[in-house]
Amino acid sequence: MEGPVAEAKAKATPPWKQESPQSKQQKHKQTADRKAQSRVTQRQANEGKHLDVAAFDLFAGLRTVHVAAEGTRANLVLAHAAEKCPFANKIAIKNNIVETVHTDVCLLDRTWADAFVAEAIRLEARVILVIGGFPCKGLSHARGASRENLKNKDPILFWELIRILELVKRAAGDSISVRHTVENVMMDKEPEDIISQHLGERATKIAASPVCAAGRDRLFWIDFQLQPLEDETLIEGSTRNELILEPDPERIDFWDEGWGPTQSFDGTMPTLQGWQTWTREPKDPRGIHI
Repeated sequence: MEGPVAEAKAKATPPWKQESPQSKQQKHKQTADRKAQSRVTQRQANEGKHLDVAAFDLFAGLRTVHVAAEGTRANLVLAHAAEKCPFANKIAIKNNIVETVHTDVCLLDRTWADAFVAEAIRLEARVILVIGGFPCKGLSHARGASRENLKNKDPILFWELIRILELVKRAAGDSISVRHTVENVMMDKEPEDIISQHLGERATKIAASPVCAAGRDRLFWIDFQLQPLEDETLIEGSTRNELILEPDPERIDFWDEGWGPTQSFDGTMPTLQGWQTWTREPKDPRGIHI
């Protein structure tokens, strides 16, 4: 690998670099102090400010768009979600997510789009955000050389995302801005180029591993300006961009090679490590009925 991305990585300190316990403890405190000051600064800068957003969350899963909104000045005045998994939808109910749920994205039509946009305007949303990570089966390199890419029955739903975007933009016209954020796994160049062509921008690669237990890199297609935070670096590569996050010393490698918690993990497990689309509710892994 050559170019500015490789050069930046070569200069960066690897997040997995071993340090002494004392060094780690000092860095933990420094990071905590810096983050606390950063939060104070952000609160002061954004005091009295907010951005009213109408969001349509495609393939919504655990509704992390709501988690993200809580950490920013975004105010979701309207939320629709497309998700067929009853387990995920029950988790959303349990977490008091206020939304309109659609269990079949293929049924959403011009009538729905017109009503959604009209409601967003009535609620005085400043922007409509269409966001989603369409199914990655068939695209992921983990599927081996026989992967079907966008011809697979799951990632073919990408074309439903494009259809929804077109419907919402047509209904919005010049009345309200429509933006999108689309996510998926690292994939072959051909499907990545097809996705970039239809969305109108090239992908930005973001590795989650510096800040959390998720090890796989992800691609994001974002049709608005991406502004890195103070300790982040945005690099324009030859084929795609890359956002390099600052390594967080408080992160933990949750999963070991045996797909279980590491010995250093001493908390609960409040997330799901992937699931298939269930036609009936699976047994709760914690033994708690949801």
